[in-house]
Amino acid sequence: MNQSDFKVFSETFTAAWSFHKAIQPYQVSMAFELLKQFPLNMVVEAIKAHCVDPVRGQFGPKPADVVAQIEKWMPQRISADEAWTMLPRDESDTVVWTNEMAEAHAISHKEKDANARRMAFRSAYERIVDQNKARNILPRWIISEGWDSDKKVIAIQKALQLVRIKESEVDTR
Repeated sequence: MNQSDFKVFSETFTAAWSFHKAIQPYQVSMAFELLKQFPLNMVVEAIKAHCVDPVRGQFGPKPADVVAQIEKWMPQRISADEAWTMLPRDESDTVVWTNEMAEAHAISHKEKDANARRMAFRSAYERIVDQNKARNILPRWIISEGWDSDKKVIAIQKALQLVRIKESEVDTR
């Protein structure tokens, strides 16, 4: 969102709170600041979804509620153990992984012992994910191509099937 979206955001957020109690302008401004990394239409839809949620909708939407709703629609983070199984084993492997997985892999791949490497990856990945969640930074799925074209096709098809990437993100050379 940008400043020109504030009016629509403010009206929507204030209306959602009106089911419960009045909200102060400074609270609307703070919520806008905390949510401005997301597109306006996504934030508005998340606020609406919050209002009709049988459990959470009984209370006014806080920015964390809006982010939780948005995260339901976004490609989800995977656990550290699942992420570990997706790492490239050698330069022939093509992987579709998150920026968080890539960062944790860069930290852990220097370990010589496989068990130490896995433990280092797990710790780094969980720390990176926690930091990004605290900053409302969503993961980005990216393709890291290996040299084996058969493995590339399989990895990309699986990622498309799981809706981790879009067709437009695939290089067809």
